[in-house]
Amino acid sequence: MGLTKRGVTMFKLGIRILVTVCLFAVLILVAPAAHAADPRTGDTVIIPASETVNDDVYLFGEQVIIDGVVKGDAVAIGQTIIVNGTVEGSLMSAGTTVTVNGHVGHAVRAAGYGVRLGPESYVGKDVLAGAYSVIADRGSQVLGDMFVGSYQARLDGEIGEDYRGGQTALEINGVIHGNVEVAVDPTGGQTVPPSVYMPNVPGINEIPNLAPGLRVGDQARIGGTLRYASPVVGQFAPSAQVQGGVQQTVNEAVTRAQAEARRTVEIANSPMTRLTAMVRNIITLILIGLLLVWLAWNFTRQSADVVALRPLPAFGWGFVTAIGVPFVALLLLVVSIMVLVLFGTLTLGGLGAATFIIGLLINGGLVLVFMTGLAWLSKVVVGLAVGQLLLSRFDSPLAHSRVWPMVLGVTLVALLVALLNLVPMLGGLVTLLIDLVGLGALALTLWNLSGLSHRAAPTMPPAPMPAR
Repeated sequence: MGLTKRGVTMFKLGIRILVTVCLFAVLILVAPAAHAADPRTGDTVIIPASETVNDDVYLFGEQVIIDGVVKGDAVAIGQTIIVNGTVEGSLMSAGTTVTVNGHVGHAVRAAGYGVRLGPESYVGKDVLAGAYSVIADRGSQVLGDMFVGSYQARLDGEIGEDYRGGQTALEINGVIHGNVEVAVDPTGGQTVPPSVYMPNVPGINEIPNLAPGLRVGDQARIGGTLRYASPVVGQFAPSAQVQGGVQQTVNEAVTRAQAEARRTVEIANSPMTRLTAMVRNIITLILIGLLLVWLAWNFTRQSADVVALRPLPAFGWGFVTAIGVPFVALLLLVVSIMVLVLFGTLTLGGLGAATFIIGLLINGGLVLVFMTGLAWLSKVVVGLAVGQLLLSRFDSPLAHSRVWPMVLGVTLVALLVALLNLVPMLGGLVTLLIDLVGLGALALTLWNLSGLSHRAAPTMPPAPMPAR
């Protein structure tokens, strides 16, 4: 039961951290359009100690400092986030470093490289943090639960309820009134912290480098049970107190995971699994091919002609399309975000949100069409070209059919790929070649049908009539 409960706990923790990251993304997008709250932007955004904000605040800057009082929630996005004052609501922050030295009445949601609760910090409810390093200094108080996903964490303060997390390095030197449920895997832990490679980032050098593994210090006081999963036994100081006892779910979990991984590989490589996957792939391609032939026969036929007659240009177009479409999609997303922020700054949040949503819809449609063409339609047009060439070579009357050349061709293509996949890397290279040629044929045909490839010839003035 302990292992199952820990697994459920880790799953819930992952879900909460994922929800927090998504929340940050939503806050960045919708905050400029907010009307009731107080948005502030700049290189350095400060709420001075003399100021009291009677509403929610949205703070965006390279450095964000809250020295005053915020009666509502505070959303802070920047490089350095420091809370020295009071946030009576919740704090939602994302930055390179997030430091809480003051009081937060409700919850703290923090993401960044380093998250720190200072010696005078107070959190009225829960803390949810995702970072490289999470430090709770001695004197810090969290009245609720603490959920942390990080490379390292050091808990020197007081936690009113449970602590749950996953780390490579975890030190507990403070007081935790509830249970502790963690996964600590010190194997492969790094010896050089990432701060060595970015020394000029403010606050990075102040983050300690903890040794991998679980360590419970002399002053640690845990009111409940400490359950940890680790391939290495943790280090417990003689005077450390764990009232509910210590439970290590290590070997069973590791052995079960390794056995499951071996079983998954064996099943995936079994002849029956490969045969089933090949048959499923053939049926899928045939169904998509029938739909494509039915809805867009001329387009499909012309694309197959490009594959048969111009394979090298088709490959070139496929290579360019495979690189260009993701770049255009990323560029469109960046432009949509910039337009949203610009309109938000101009207090045109509604128009900015509408523009952003339209941009997302266009971007989503572009990516969907690209992925469909790369994964399925490319193989269909290559298969149609192969089927037509083979049936024409044997003077079969089926060569002029819309359906049978496609069925024969995609079946042969799927069989070829399945056989070549038995050779390491060869199957992947052939699949990539087929996908690029088919994608390029689709793109080239679409380009020709759009009329953009034909420039209008210049109109010459009529010749003058000869004089009589």
